[in-house]
Amino acid sequence: MKTKPESVPVAVHCDPQVMGGTPVFAGTRVPFQTLLDYIEAGDPLSEFLEDFPTVKAELAVAALEQAKEALFASAYSASGRLSATEFLKSLPPGTRSAKEIDDEFRETRADRL
Repeated sequence: MKTKPESVPVAVHCDPQVMGGTPVFAGTRVPFQTLLDYIEAGDPLSEFLEDFPTVKAELAVAALEQAKEALFASAYSASGRLSATEFLKSLPPGTRSAKEIDDEFRETRADRL
């Protein structure tokens, strides 16, 4: 019997009312770019998490997964091998796209309002 994958919240979002639309970790005002800057500088994830305690480890990892998914979709699309849609369809069963996660988050959030 297949089990439904655990619900994963949207890790990064843009809202014109939050930091002028800068992509930030959901529920925070911490720009995603800050994590990328730490990684680029060679700093460990633990240091970023210590410096920005409002960002939980699971959220940071989910954000990196979303970035990876977007990068692969873009690369495959640019290569002409697969469109972004075809690439997403080719992912193993149970792999969820950022859009699916975002849609589920919005539905869950709407239910709470």
